[in-house]
Amino acid sequence: FALIMRANPHLLTGLNKYWIRFFCLAVYSTMYVRDHSRPQLYKAMQISPTDYDKKVLRITNEITKQVFPITLNLDDPRFYECMNQMLALFQKMDVYKARGGLLAKVMVPLLGVRAGLVFARAYFLPVHLQYMHSYFTKRAMNPLLPISILLACLVALPLWQHAFAANASAYQIASSTILATLLSLAILEHIMMVLPFSTDGLWKWGLRS
Repeated sequence: FALIMRANPHLLTGLNKYWIRFFCLAVYSTMYVRDHSRPQLYKAMQISPTDYDKKVLRITNEITKQVFPITLNLDDPRFYECMNQMLALFQKMDVYKARGGLLAKVMVPLLGVRAGLVFARAYFLPVHLQYMHSYFTKRAMNPLLPISILLACLVALPLWQHAFAANASAYQIASSTILATLLSLAILEHIMMVLPFSTDGLWKWGLRS
């Protein structure tokens, strides 16, 4: 499966990312609800279905990083809040189905709609930053980069001149310095993005004990 996806990168970009997000969430939520609908099985194995699902979902989420450009954020407490809400709604649906009658015919569709709304809420939760990799191409730069850096420098230089002008007021010094600093940092960031070295090395100094 991974080889098929990597051989067809167009399947992992554009609108397909939304289908990937839907697919992952549908699989995760279905597993969570189904596993909790068989409490006797997990009781016999002396394990908690919640702990089991959380562990399996985390492992699955790590595996999806090898293929998919996005991963669901399982560390967001709202994710499992949505899972538990859907579980409670499906359990109510099972109760009404067992009772039968006119009330069941009314309540089961309504509970299904509510479950769909909870699913939609989980779908729009922020995903893991793994998805950001899909926005970057293999090329280090394009022709627009040097032009944008040149234009940014042409704007930054007058700002620095205003900041150090002899007759500048305190307001002009402060405002020009802030704007010039932000713009200069942006220029530096874009230059470092195309330099041929690993960005991990920039942060190793901060991780040393």
